[in-house]
Amino acid sequence: MSYGKPYIMAISGYVHDGWFILRLKDGIDKDYFYHLLSSKLIQDQFASLAAGAVVKNISSDLVKQAYLSIPPRRDQEQIAAAIEALSKETRQLEYIDERKLRSLTALKQAILQTAFEGGLRIYPDTALNQAVP
Repeated sequence: MSYGKPYIMAISGYVHDGWFILRLKDGIDKDYFYHLLSSKLIQDQFASLAAGAVVKNISSDLVKQAYLSIPPRRDQEQIAAAIEALSKETRQLEYIDERKLRSLTALKQAILQTAFEGGLRIYPDTALNQAVP
C-alpha cells in the first residue's frame, strides 16, 4: 500500500485491498490516534520504512516497526482537543487571509482598469509620489 492520509471511517462497509484497517484497543482515543498517524513524526517514520524504487509501499510488518507514543487516555483526549482547537483557528485565519487576498486582488484590478481608462491622476507634490530613500 502507498502510505498516506489516515481516515476515521464512521460507516460500515468494505475497504479496498490497498488499505490498512486499524482497530484500536481500549485506552486509545481515535482522534488522538488519527492526529498521531497524521503527524510529521509518524509520516517520516513510514517514509523511512517504505520500500520500492518508484512507488513507495508499506506493509503491515513495516508499520509494526513504527514507534508510537501513546500517553494515558485522559492526556490523549486533551491533546486531540488542543489540536482540534488549533486546527479550527488555523482554518478561520486561512479563510480571513483568503478573503483579504480576494479583496486586494479586486482592488488592484479596479485600480488597473481605472489607470488604463485614463482615470488616474498623478500629483507630483503629494507625499505618495515622493521618492523613497
